[in-house]
Amino acid sequence: MASLQCNELKAMSPSEAIRLHCGLLGHEGLGVTELRVFTARPQVAYADSVDVIIQLCREIEPKRSGIYIGVQPRPAHLFDLAPNRWAPARGGHQGNCGRDGDIEYINAAFFDIDVLSPKRREGYPASEKELEQTLSVAKQVVRQNGLGLESVICCSGNGHYVLVSILPVPVDSDEVARKFKRVCGQLASRVAGRFPGVRIDCVYNLSRVMRVMGTWNRKGQPLRDRPHRRAGFITEPTFARSVTLHHEILNTDLDDCAEIEGFFPAELKCDLARIEACRFIHWCRRHASDVSEPSWFAMLTNLAWLEGGAPLAHEISALDPVRYDRDHTQRVIDRILREGYKPVQCRTIMDRAMIRPGRGVFRCSRIGKCPVKAPMYMTAFRTDLQESGECYMNSNTNKRPTRVFRCGPITATVWIAPQVKGGKVVDVPSIKIDRSYESDGQRKYTSSFFVEDLPRIALVTTEAFKYLKLRSIEPDEFQHPEHRDDGGPGRG
Repeated sequence: MASLQCNELKAMSPSEAIRLHCGLLGHEGLGVTELRVFTARPQVAYADSVDVIIQLCREIEPKRSGIYIGVQPRPAHLFDLAPNRWAPARGGHQGNCGRDGDIEYINAAFFDIDVLSPKRREGYPASEKELEQTLSVAKQVVRQNGLGLESVICCSGNGHYVLVSILPVPVDSDEVARKFKRVCGQLASRVAGRFPGVRIDCVYNLSRVMRVMGTWNRKGQPLRDRPHRRAGFITEPTFARSVTLHHEILNTDLDDCAEIEGFFPAELKCDLARIEACRFIHWCRRHASDVSEPSWFAMLTNLAWLEGGAPLAHEISALDPVRYDRDHTQRVIDRILREGYKPVQCRTIMDRAMIRPGRGVFRCSRIGKCPVKAPMYMTAFRTDLQESGECYMNSNTNKRPTRVFRCGPITATVWIAPQVKGGKVVDVPSIKIDRSYESDGQRKYTSSFFVEDLPRIALVTTEAFKYLKLRSIEPDEFQHPEHRDDGGPGRG
């Protein structure tokens, strides 16, 4: 049965395609490359050069339905498990296959696009029409900001990949892996719902493998209109690495309570002068030439949404005349607004991943004490509680409440959160009612109550209402009309 090539570019040999694929993944200098085969007897190999990878593929390809390559580089210590040779693959904790926890760098992201048709579910290869469907989706994926110039479309034989090379991101904590997962999920979700019958698998687990370009995909029983194909490149590969995705991964916010439903409205009303009290903003002013690229991007996400924030972002950026470019800065601000980037939180700004060689290091002694989680919320309009000197930390900022009212086991806890509401950054109060009890010698809390608790609930909630809504004033600030001595109404 005839087999088709899956390549719209000029014809290239399998060795050329493999070499190009390895160059795009960019493992050299960061570790070794893992190869896998799955059918029949699963095998694994670790290679320390492209020439070895080509040789290993030639050696095993005639015997297997497909060969796969690790997208991210594997740490060098795994090399001894199968050094430049094929070995039986063993799973599990004591196995010899790469696991998510082994990965030290994120070098690339890729999206696996397949058609969900009855024939494909039965295991047959894709038809030409189905490949056209997945190709059209792949073209939509690469049009997203941050992907276009650094991505390449590949044909896996039965669907399409979008492979994006990324400026390496060190995986120095589990949080980096979760950020990578969220970024990939967000990128895929922007396209997925528009193409029913097509699945976009945003491949975010770090040890994931993809089919080696230039090798055959013999998965499934071929038919006349559903032949086996050789995987290959559809668009011209580029060796540029995405700085945008690098920063987006580092700056992604994992705090669910800070998730934006839709975008903020632009030009949020605020007390912009108050952001100067933020130590991060102050540091960006004082040490402009030491601000790393990720830290600069974090600053812009906290200023771009605010009324007067864009001019202030330009003002601070211009303090480093060597790197400042007005047009580039404005394009980044416009992209933040267009794509709906959330303000980067303080704990992310303090992360080690924000540090760049040759640049300064920002440290804030107020982490955990500051009333807000992101510099943008420093601009919230003042309330009577703030002006009276109350500490206003809350569950959406830090973990200290503003005030607690207690009657027996019943507590009413008052929190005040800076939020975006009605096109403004304002402080919004909330109240949580709990009943405490002891169990196994430990103090616990519940939101279920007994009938006899109701009077206590009424008492603490009334006190909380009075605290939030009543304001005491000095007698000389106000006089009742009956007490006025100016001859106005009230005198008989």
